Amino acid sequence: MTKHFPLLIASAMALSGCVATPTNPNFTAEVDGNYKTVADCAFLDLSSRSIAWTKTELESVSTTRLTLGNYRVQQGIIDFSSASNDRTSVRARMQPTIQDGLWEGRIRAVLDRCSA
Repeated sequence: MTKHFPLLIASAMALSGCVATPTNPNFTAEVDGNYKTVADCAFLDLSSRSIAWTKTELESVSTTRLTLGNYRVQQGIIDFSSASNDRTSVRARMQPTIQDGLWEGRIRAVLDRCSA
């Protein structure tokens, strides 16, 4: 058991690094449309591909948050906020390894379909 302990620790450290959500946004955009409408559309699109997405309304700060993962491990967060009456600010904090690093293009495609 003790000879495998360093390998176990190294594996745990590597795995914990693979699931941490970045602190700062690594993707930002501003699109046309009401933030709730854009977020609802994006949620429907993303959740049709993976059941791991959840949606939370943060009314007090005019934001809808989509989270990839569960209550213990969040692999990505996308915030849709009101930039103005008909503009939505999008900020994503995604683990770079999600979807083989192709997540940014997929989010852009969703935003193209969901913006007004």
